[in-house]
Amino acid sequence: MRSIIRSVPLLLGILLAVAVAPPAWSAPSGIQANCNAFTVVGDPRTTNGANWTYRSTDAGLTYALEGVLFAPAGTGPFPAAVVSHGKGGTPRGYSARMARIMVGWGMVAIAPMYTHAPDAEDQGNLPDGPDGASAANVQRTRKARELLACVGGVDLTRVAAHGNSLRALCMHLDSLDEEAVTQLNIPTGIPLVYSLDENLEVTGSRYLGDAEAAAKAAAAVASETSQ
Repeated sequence: MRSIIRSVPLLLGILLAVAVAPPAWSAPSGIQANCNAFTVVGDPRTTNGANWTYRSTDAGLTYALEGVLFAPAGTGPFPAAVVSHGKGGTPRGYSARMARIMVGWGMVAIAPMYTHAPDAEDQGNLPDGPDGASAANVQRTRKARELLACVGGVDLTRVAAHGNSLRALCMHLDSLDEEAVTQLNIPTGIPLVYSLDENLEVTGSRYLGDAEAAAKAAAAVASETSQ
């Protein structure tokens, strides 16, 4: 029997890509952001951060985006992160909490609304599409990353992305439908073990450690993503 251990990172499902060759202030090629269409309301250096909107048609694609922006005090240049909320989450809920932590590390954090936010929250945002790793969400992420070029004090050669697709993996392994996976809450920092037979079919799964502690941690995740 084989086992797969999938550890959930304590905070960051971060993939950090660092470009060494360009100087600190050079923007990667291919950036298409209309900074005149990028509106920031509030001060990103405060505890509550700032809200932003972006309304523009770039390379023939119409964008109508909103999100939150957080930044450390000072002039930088600071590394940055694009933060993704989970299913049912919002930029002002989960993403803002993660962004405040990143600011403490000396990072700028920008978080757009994704299609897997509640429909009432995401209404009017474009491009539209299915939940999860859809083309629409990839385009929203890319545009948020490009909008960092409109934010002063950002080192565009050091940009990370926070978020993961653990629910998508569990959806596949556990044969969950779309309704069931929205009720799945994976506790942070507790390894999830899947047992497979010789045909690589799932025969069971369990969290390592104390089952009661895992249940409480899962409930905490449910509370976060519901906001």
